Amino acid sequence: MIDLLTMAAAIDQRTVGEADVTAWLAIAHECGWTPATARRALVEHYANHAERLMPAHITRRIAAQRERIRRTYVPVAPPAELRDDPAAERLWLRARARRWVAVGLEAWAAGQAEAAELESAE
Repeated sequence: MIDLLTMAAAIDQRTVGEADVTAWLAIAHECGWTPATARRALVEHYANHAERLMPAHITRRIAAQRERIRRTYVPVAPPAELRDDPAAERLWLRARARRWVAVGLEAWAAGQAEAAELESAE
């Protein structure tokens, strides 16, 4: 978090203290940011806005990206061995969808969130 706030400070001349780091860490943990996704959100924010970055900007940008990736997911048939176990089939489908989003967010954070790249990462 210190790296993220240091980067923000380099852009908007904010001062960063221990209380800032503690507050931002609490929000990051609560909202599920990773260092890579938060950094990507910061870069995109300052590439498009002069407004001082706040935690809500990062949370909204990551949430929007997560939703965009979720909309690209196309369910596939689970493995044949799960067809006789509806509960296991549902768990497999949910886990695959969650993995799709996680891989998509990693790719976005690295600057390469195209659907074809996500599929090849599966």
